[in-house]
Amino acid sequence: MKPKKLLAFLSIMVVVFVIATTTFIVLSLNKLSKDQDRVSHAQNVQREIQEILSASYQIENSIRVDDYQNTKLAFQAGKSDYERSIKALGILVADNERQFQNQQMLRNVLDNRLRDILEFKNANLDSLSKRNKTFQLIEYGQLALRDVRRICKIMYNEEEDLFVMRTQVFNASIRKSFIIIILFIIIISSILVWSYNIIKREYSRNAKYNEQQKLAYDSLFESEQKFKILNDSISDVVLKVNDEMEILSWNAAGGKILGYSELTMIGSDFQKLIDNDTKESLKELLTDKNEIKDVFILQANGEKIPMELVSFDWNVGENKYTGISLRDNHVRYEQTKLIQDLGSRFDLVLKSAHYGVWDWTDMSKEQQWWSQTMYDLIEYTPEEIPATHENFKKLVSKKDVNGLFEKLETIGNLPFTFEYRILTKNSGEKWFRANGEVIENKLQGSQRMMGVINDISEEKNQTLKLEEFNKRFTLTTESAEIGTWDWYNIEEQEMWFSGITMQLLGFEKEERVFNINEFVALIHKDDLPDMMQAVGLNHTTGEIYKAEYRILTEDRGYVWVRAIGDSVIEKSTGHKRMIGVLYSIEDEIKQRRAIEESNKQLEQFAYVASHDLREPLRKIKAFGERLQTQFKKEDFSKEKIEQAEEYITRMRSGASRMETLIDDLLSFSRVSSSQSARSDTSLQETAQNVVNELDLLIQKTNSEIIFEALPTIKDAIPSQFFQLFQNLISNSIKFASPDKNPIIEISGEMEKGSELLEIYPNIEVEEQYYVLSIKDNGIGFEDQYKDQIFTIFQRLHNRSEFEGTGIGLAICKKIVENHQGFISAISIVGEGTTFKIAFPSKTISLIEIKNYNNE
Repeated sequence: MKPKKLLAFLSIMVVVFVIATTTFIVLSLNKLSKDQDRVSHAQNVQREIQEILSASYQIENSIRVDDYQNTKLAFQAGKSDYERSIKALGILVADNERQFQNQQMLRNVLDNRLRDILEFKNANLDSLSKRNKTFQLIEYGQLALRDVRRICKIMYNEEEDLFVMRTQVFNASIRKSFIIIILFIIIISSILVWSYNIIKREYSRNAKYNEQQKLAYDSLFESEQKFKILNDSISDVVLKVNDEMEILSWNAAGGKILGYSELTMIGSDFQKLIDNDTKESLKELLTDKNEIKDVFILQANGEKIPMELVSFDWNVGENKYTGISLRDNHVRYEQTKLIQDLGSRFDLVLKSAHYGVWDWTDMSKEQQWWSQTMYDLIEYTPEEIPATHENFKKLVSKKDVNGLFEKLETIGNLPFTFEYRILTKNSGEKWFRANGEVIENKLQGSQRMMGVINDISEEKNQTLKLEEFNKRFTLTTESAEIGTWDWYNIEEQEMWFSGITMQLLGFEKEERVFNINEFVALIHKDDLPDMMQAVGLNHTTGEIYKAEYRILTEDRGYVWVRAIGDSVIEKSTGHKRMIGVLYSIEDEIKQRRAIEESNKQLEQFAYVASHDLREPLRKIKAFGERLQTQFKKEDFSKEKIEQAEEYITRMRSGASRMETLIDDLLSFSRVSSSQSARSDTSLQETAQNVVNELDLLIQKTNSEIIFEALPTIKDAIPSQFFQLFQNLISNSIKFASPDKNPIIEISGEMEKGSELLEIYPNIEVEEQYYVLSIKDNGIGFEDQYKDQIFTIFQRLHNRSEFEGTGIGLAICKKIVENHQGFISAISIVGEGTTFKIAFPSKTISLIEIKNYNNE
């Protein structure tokens, strides 16, 4: 081949090789740049992981027992660093699915932790609850930090592997570039040997290649500088040592934290930084890669500070080194020490208070932890009964085991308190109270139950005795129909009534709380002053409270009750309370009224005996003395005989009146005794018999008796009802209007007690009554005398106007009362009077009889 052609060929070959070499170098530089970026990317991820871990410690260090506000700024700074770093980490690992999942897991743990701390911050707790909650929060924080370190370790190892792999790829790319470049140099040199004429061009090409090589080395140097800057920006002390523990690199944090300069430390022995107690286990510490170890490191001033040591493999190409990361652990060390001290004190308090502690760390497993105090309470040793769920079941009494574990299955994540019996080793069954809570570990998907137990046997026995006493007291009061009440807070004006008390008031038999004003409103207004006076005397003088009053019931109107009680001052609260009993005295009041009525009648008898009965005797005696004085001689003139006849007439009249009074008194006495034989009595037949008996009087006065069909009254005294009709009909005829013929109407109808309350104040409002009415058109009387007319010897008119002794209507009232009835009168002057007699429906047998009109 001719030189020109050869030169041209060689020139073309040189050009081709130059172009190929240039293209390869450009591609190699691009690849080196990408590999460098990947190396930097892994370091950036590691840096953000370290930042997140640092922020986590700062957040946890901000929680103190004394005062959360003192560490508020530290908490906010840690929270801010965490939120920035977690966001940056998410962007960096977005293209790595496994690292992105780890980042999300890390974020969930820390977000939940932040939420718990903020809830604690915002909670309104008293000092004791806040202190207890702080201890719990610190304990949970340690668990959370363990999870954070574990996830960070996983991510850090992942990035470390990527860093090493990418560094190896980067170095391999450099070596490959060098080999290919050398190959191209050899080829070009051969071409230059073949052709001397292209030496200058070959030289030029080599010069260009050298320049590119320099750029590559400059780029590598720049990458190393960037790595150094990144390493110096880390807050932890990071150093690299060889197998002889000689320090090969030292970042800026070492000078800031430990006080050593980089020049001083490079080439020195790492062991001089380690506390003497730790030197023996140094190799073991460095062997466990990526495990956090607590050590003491000597500062330049000779002081020891607690730090966390993490060792890791640091490979540069084929050279293998050990990387060491040191982090200040001073705050956590102090907190841990404080927690340990507090834990010791807490254990001492629990032991002195005889509280046993148990911890079921994972409720899906059998294993539990019981404190020594708990073993002391159940009188076993850990060797005799290991702490397992199954063994605990065996300890619980068969009487309680089913109910207890059914409750445990339904409590959820809530605090709980249970009481149950445990069969102890030496003392038999004893009562215990368990207080605890179920905690859910969302990260691990498990549940944990923790709590304390204490012996409440003595308290329970007292409670059972008290319940038995209350049961006996309740049975006693119920059988005696005695209600109880408790004005348990006089200042709050509230009263508690037992079921019997409510039953006495006409309500359902169940306990109820009344406001004092509601209760006072039920008391009859006439009885309220005496009741309040009795309350006041009890409060001021201590005199036992005793009061009798009428109280409005739901079903019977006003009923008489007696209340007895006393007031006490509660030592625990200082409040005054008043406790007592309440019971019905209706029967007693009726007996009392009967005695009062009897006494009243005795007084009236005494009055009659001293006045009315004596008056006829005085007249008989007076006129007798006159006859004796004036007619002792035999001088009897016509005038004298007429005067004597007048005296004798008056004597006979007085004697007759006295005889009538004695007969009426005897009748009243017989009616009052009410001991006669009883039988069912037809009011219809009785009324007819009375009309027949009074036939002459009725005809003489032109009276008209009209009565409807009347019923039969059960268990009655027939003679008394005959007397009742006779007195009332005779009374209506006697007090007839002078310008009218007497008309007397007798009728009856069923009515409810509530409709008769105005006429008969003491009637049973819920009872049904048969009301017998005897109406006339006589002279009537004023309404104010409607009660007086039924009182014995009470008269509304003089004897000169109307004859009578004033006993007839009193006898009628006594007859009605003997048959559980009520009698009253409604009258209008000049129009007439209506006597109304009410008998309980239970005493009436209704029989339809044709109306009978006596014209």
